[in-house]
Amino acid sequence: MTSIYDQIRAAVQPDGTLPKDFSIQKKPDDPQAIRFAEGAQDGIVFYHSGSGGDRELLEKLEEITGLASGGADYEAAEAELSACFGEREAVLGCIDGLQTWIIDHREELDAGRLFGFANAVLLHSASLGAVKYALSVLELLAAAQGPWRETVRTLALADELTLYCVFVACRWENKDEELFAMAKQVRGWGRVHAVRELEPVSQEMKTWLLDEGWDNDVLPAYTALACAQRGGLRERLEQEPLSRAQLDAAGGLIQALLDEGPVSNISRMEDAEELLLAYMAQVERAELTLGALNVVRGILSAAAEDELDLSQVRTRAEALFASQASRRAVEQALERGEGFSLAAALGLAWQEKLLEALERDFAGTYSQLYLILAPEQELWVDRALAVCEKNLPRELATGPKDWTFAPPEEPRYNWLDYTVQFLKPFPGRGLELALTALEAPVIRNRNMALNALESWREAGWSFPEAVVQALERLNVSEVHDKLRERESALLDELKKGAGGYDRA
Repeated sequence: MTSIYDQIRAAVQPDGTLPKDFSIQKKPDDPQAIRFAEGAQDGIVFYHSGSGGDRELLEKLEEITGLASGGADYEAAEAELSACFGEREAVLGCIDGLQTWIIDHREELDAGRLFGFANAVLLHSASLGAVKYALSVLELLAAAQGPWRETVRTLALADELTLYCVFVACRWENKDEELFAMAKQVRGWGRVHAVRELEPVSQEMKTWLLDEGWDNDVLPAYTALACAQRGGLRERLEQEPLSRAQLDAAGGLIQALLDEGPVSNISRMEDAEELLLAYMAQVERAELTLGALNVVRGILSAAAEDELDLSQVRTRAEALFASQASRRAVEQALERGEGFSLAAALGLAWQEKLLEALERDFAGTYSQLYLILAPEQELWVDRALAVCEKNLPRELATGPKDWTFAPPEEPRYNWLDYTVQFLKPFPGRGLELALTALEAPVIRNRNMALNALESWREAGWSFPEAVVQALERLNVSEVHDKLRERESALLDELKKGAGGYDRA
């Protein structure tokens, strides 16, 4: 079996990065099984779950470490190490315990043999858990010079392993240069971890943090505070003039700072108001863009929070958002099929333009349906649903399957799922969409359809025979036990006449 190191090395592109779809995780037998993105499992544990380790696994890793230090045959020791890990390796939670054990037993362990074993695992093992173990061991021996460092740099290209390579590089004498190089070559969880530890020692690094370092494929909020503070965002905003690219980057970083869902950001900044005022001053001098207006809108939302004292910023942002310049920029965007939510916030007429955009490019516009499939948009709902029905035909109702996800070649199931969630306030309207979702192969489609139908029943809508017939078919063909229970319960309710059932 090809080693993980060789898999990575063979996939490296001319620019030194890995392809976007590259993965070193073991593919599940079931293509519908839930999979973590590269590095996501460790990232979630690191940021949100704590690192309580698996005691049984830790004891096994300690045992194998002792064997390797004692000169055990590599093939046998590596096979035993790889056998420790199942579908979900859990090395991260064991690192502190393993390293403490190694330090406590340093007089008994042969550092040279242990280093040789760990280095061989890096190069030759096909087990993801084994490679993470080896990197965790080498973190304690990181002062050693040699070609093994280049091996670590190669492994760091994979988001699934970057965290462990960051741990190692933090022990090197030139750690920030190494972390900078790692961060630039990954865009997922690897960048999050590398940026978190990076202390910029040059203007190039500071500039990169502000221009690109915060931008990752996970969630920019994870590194926004580090990039803004270490990169000197306020200082940049107080300089004149900023280029369009610099101002756009600053806006993206500020949006990330305003996002406090996963971690605290703007609320931890003592100079938050001064920073935001400096941004507002830059925006006021520049040509308004939709991106900048979205940032200003986010600032207004943050300024309304009681926890933040942003009264001056709020006044400036309100004035700019309500200005004629803002209205002109959004009106122009509507002509291009953009800016619908901003138009709604400004009280502009946007509904016809959104319907036109949905007709022209449903795939690119369906995410804006939340604006028009709303009770306050009563006059426009039926026209919007007609466009949806045209793009989400009954041919998608191919029968229930145990699909967790829509297949990549058929994104319409994702569009259907998104659309049907908005049907609950409109009893009977969009029925074709609800029936399509009710007999679609994706589990979430059927759940969304049942949510709508149950809401309609509670509202007293009289159901047509077509709904009963669909539920009767599902009573036979449904493959998901919990869904069958919901479908059967609704069918029983309708047949008893609770909530209405039109037999005509």
